[in-house]
Amino acid sequence: MESRKNMPTPSSSAIEIFTTEDGNTQLQVKLENDTVWLNTHQMAILFNREESNIRRHVINVFKERELTTENNVHFLHVNGIKKPVPFYNLDVTI
Repeated sequence: MESRKNMPTPSSSAIEIFTTEDGNTQLQVKLENDTVWLNTHQMAILFNREESNIRRHVINVFKERELTTENNVHFLHVNGIKKPVPFYNLDVTI
């Protein structure tokens, strides 16, 4: 995927839009403090996998203590969703 915007400065927060070369897939991600923040739905689009598989991966990352939730999970309010949605940083994503 190619970025359609310039990267923000390290301390800023911005939304970055990535699109495939054929223009068929777009993914909006939050950029903040030198990392991207994605929810499980966005990761499923990025990796072309079922969201349930992504959720299992994320659960295992924390269960097996590869990473801690501190500094790796950020809860955001999303329009149309009552509960805050967990967003995961790049370390969790990869």
